[in-house]
Amino acid sequence: MNGSCTVTNTVEIKQNKMKKPRRRKRKRILYYIQGISILNVLAIHTRLFHGTYIFKHFVNRAVSIFMVCFGISSKLWCDDYRMKNNITSNLYVDNIILYKNFIVGRFKRLFFSWWLTLFSWKVLGVAKKTEYLFQLTNLKPRSINWFYAFFLGYTPHLGASWFVTEICLQISIYPILHYIFLLPPSTKWRKKSINKNDNNNKTSTTMMIQEQSKENEERRSINNIIDTAYLSILILCSSLSAYIPNDFLQEKKSMVGIESSHIIWPSLFFGKIMFGSMILSKYFNYGGNNNEQLLDIPATYGILSSIATIIGSFIHVYFLSPNPLNFDDNQPFKQVIRELIDIPLAYSMFWIVQLLVMTTSIIDDDHQKPPPNNSNISRLKNLINVCSEYVQHILYYIGRNTWSLYLGHLILQNAINFDYIPRLSFINRDKSRLLHFSILFGSSILFKTLKDYIEELF
Repeated sequence: MNGSCTVTNTVEIKQNKMKKPRRRKRKRILYYIQGISILNVLAIHTRLFHGTYIFKHFVNRAVSIFMVCFGISSKLWCDDYRMKNNITSNLYVDNIILYKNFIVGRFKRLFFSWWLTLFSWKVLGVAKKTEYLFQLTNLKPRSINWFYAFFLGYTPHLGASWFVTEICLQISIYPILHYIFLLPPSTKWRKKSINKNDNNNKTSTTMMIQEQSKENEERRSINNIIDTAYLSILILCSSLSAYIPNDFLQEKKSMVGIESSHIIWPSLFFGKIMFGSMILSKYFNYGGNNNEQLLDIPATYGILSSIATIIGSFIHVYFLSPNPLNFDDNQPFKQVIRELIDIPLAYSMFWIVQLLVMTTSIIDDDHQKPPPNNSNISRLKNLINVCSEYVQHILYYIGRNTWSLYLGHLILQNAINFDYIPRLSFINRDKSRLLHFSILFGSSILFKTLKDYIEELF
């Protein structure tokens, strides 16, 4: 009897664990955007749609959109942590614990996949053939610093791994940005004023309620002004970072074994990260099935941001950079304009995805009603709903596993791009772009499956 009871208890525990919804289900729209962005990254590396305006002004902005998503997810994580632990004050101890858990949790998720990438890179023998990459960039052949690679995410020998270094820098810096710009000094002043009102026994309850409502309105207006001022400063700082020369602090960096050409300045992305944290994160509200975080961007703002994106891209194309092949925009002034256009582009993308999700839910609700007389309309709605759900499931899967999919294609991409594996030389980046894209995507899925299998073992 005892043995059968323990078996049933273990089965019930496993069933309860499986029934428990995961936290990640709540950020569905955020994962859709991340899924689109990682597909754009693969398109960049395979030159898919290269030479078109879509590539230049949408596909090639994948990193910028990633940084906006990073700001949103980081802000929502901090808000969830403060809510779960009932942190209402602005004490240094609470914030230190918050930021410590933020950094440790992010690095745990980041470094396991990254270490698996480095291990595969070493075992497959691709790491030995990286001197060719240094010769292309006119750098002296340098042995791989495995300490930098494993613990700092820095290895210029592995092409396109600069994003790992950049994410490590942004994770380390974000708590400072969060404390300065998202926990302003006015928060402490507000709490003191509320405590004074609470201790004042002479005021009546109605007067206290009226005063607190006035203070709430003042807080909202002050917060909007502060957020606008802070965000403007950060966007200006990000834009001006394009003027930092590549050889800035070159001598000091060379002393510790870091080449400046492989480091993207963190300040270049501060505006996008804090735009996601200050603005877009406010539109994520709890509700719907499984307590999802739904997006609620006003239609007016969405239309205005779309118009600003189209006008900005038109000006950028026809007056600053008319050649669609010149998609890098290495000149500082062009980068400044490009950085300013990325803000409404990100806003527009979230709003459009929000509309598509809402449209699908409306069609789904109509489909549950009794079918109308015209069966063709019902079939069309059903077809649209099925296709939309299929696309959403794919984007949701890709968006949830963005980091693994990004790292999973790096080794094969370097092998194809620099001809490390002669058997893959039939893949021409100009003639077989779709095949190249498919192979890289398949290698990313294979790497993600291998990572999940190893995680289950341990």
